[in-house]
Amino acid sequence: MKRTTNLLRFWLLMGLVALVSLGCGRRPAQALHQGDRYDATLAQEQALSESLIAEQAQIRADVMPVTTDSERALQRFLQARKYRHDFTHLAESGKLLEEAVAIDPGFALAYVYLSMHYGTHGNQAARQAALARAWALRDRVSPGEQLFITAMYHGGPSALASWEKLVDMYPGDAYAHLILGYAYKNEYARYQDALKCFQEALALDGTLGNAYNMLGYTYIALDDMSHAEEAFRTYIDLFPDSGNPYDSMGDLCLKTGRYEEAAGFFEQAYQLEPTMTWSRDKAAEARLLMQRETQR
Repeated sequence: MKRTTNLLRFWLLMGLVALVSLGCGRRPAQALHQGDRYDATLAQEQALSESLIAEQAQIRADVMPVTTDSERALQRFLQARKYRHDFTHLAESGKLLEEAVAIDPGFALAYVYLSMHYGTHGNQAARQAALARAWALRDRVSPGEQLFITAMYHGGPSALASWEKLVDMYPGDAYAHLILGYAYKNEYARYQDALKCFQEALALDGTLGNAYNMLGYTYIALDDMSHAEEAFRTYIDLFPDSGNPYDSMGDLCLKTGRYEEAAGFFEQAYQLEPTMTWSRDKAAEARLLMQRETQR
């Protein structure tokens, strides 16, 4: 009897998968494991065991879907998103996102992340164009992605409500917690709430670089320099070949009057990632402050 029930449940699940696939013009290609695995095709899904299908369904319910027609585009996007939220390999992240939208011009979420990339590098015209493209595609994606796009497009108080709702919808999504933490810290100075978000993101993904980064800056805002340094040093340990961890440590040293150390960290950041011209500028500032201090 149990075997019959399990088989019935299996084929019911298969029927649901088929109905969902027939009913959607674009297939949500949900990551099976945060950041590095992606959806199997329908044929592969039919070969999975009942337990694995149930596991996939649970993960999909817990993490925001990513909608694209192309697995090649998806692979590039997932790697670019990982780089973005580690705040490492920034140039490569932008290149991967541009490749993703070239492969799938209807890839809405990739356009959103491309807008972030352009904004980081000061290209506001390209940022606005990418956001406008994502907005135009919003009706073709999942409800979670629609929330994400709307929050990025409109900003302001309504964006915070969207980020909070996104976390409620996808409590197992480390990126959702991370982005809500950004909003709490950077836009509303709600530092304790931000700390909780970054800590929750790290509980879900202990390798999420920018969660350590933002944890460090939040501790600085709370005047807790010891915990800030601990967070930044963990960030460096995780990504020793990337520039931003050293830039962040340089900011802490600059803030605490350790100008020579700050200059060294900034110079190392710029050497590792020459696109980070702000690190070069901050190194010069730290050297100038160091000279002024020695002349007193």
